Amino acid sequence: MRRLTMSNKIGISTNIFKNPANISHVVREISNNFSIIEIEIEKDFRKALDNDMDYWNKQIYELAEIKKQKNLYFSLHAPYLGEMTDISSLNNDIRKKAVNYMIFSIRHSVNLGYKNITIHPGYLYETGTTNKLEYLFDNLCRSLSDITKVTNDLGGNILLENTGNNRPRYIVLDNHHYDYLYNEYGIYVTMDIVHYHSFHHENREDYYHDLEDMIKYVKNAHFNDLRDGKHTHIPLGEGNFQYHQFIEHMTSKGYQGNFIVEETGVGYSAQNYIDASIKYRDSLYEAA
Repeated sequence: MRRLTMSNKIGISTNIFKNPANISHVVREISNNFSIIEIEIEKDFRKALDNDMDYWNKQIYELAEIKKQKNLYFSLHAPYLGEMTDISSLNNDIRKKAVNYMIFSIRHSVNLGYKNITIHPGYLYETGTTNKLEYLFDNLCRSLSDITKVTNDLGGNILLENTGNNRPRYIVLDNHHYDYLYNEYGIYVTMDIVHYHSFHHENREDYYHDLEDMIKYVKNAHFNDLRDGKHTHIPLGEGNFQYHQFIEHMTSKGYQGNFIVEETGVGYSAQNYIDASIKYRDSLYEAA
């Protein structure tokens, strides 16, 4: 019965559609096949938050109505691109603005009825000795302390996403950082399986070691296929990554959350990701 349970945990993100402004239309389309949907605030949808609050509120209302009508589960992915989201910035003015922007986006999405909110840890810039991770992590902690005070009042959890290889501008944290953030601020983790694999695939002997240390903090997971350990996100079945084995390992170690297909690669359409995800999800029913 474990596989049947897994099939009920497969979801999809709105970002496979490149985040158009009309997210309610996207969600209505996705909901024909998936009841677990992650709403990502980026690209054109984020522009609506920044520039047209009337349109934004209309979208949130429509999303909430679709959620109610179709009995959907929503999680939220907060904005993460650019200086406005750099909650670890060594420039305190930038950091404070990013914190306020993150809180703004979370507050103005509260009617979606989310529980889990995924955020990114910020950016890594080449600034000499001040670029040391310890300084960035201290600033990240200050920011998360402020953000969690708000999200806890709203009944939500902040989940910090692990970052991937071959993305030199993104901060990469170790397990002791996640331990500290959980124990100090109640911060959980969104485990991006592609990101994890991009760092660990060459060490097959100890491949799952870091995952097993983190699993108690993981409340959400992103996944996709990829090729040869490279940090790409391609439709399920198009690469050579053993993602099903990874998912089974996570569930065997006690993970009970969702598995969200998200992000896209060059040359594939949103429909490619949907079709591949449906095929994989349905195969789990058949296997049960």
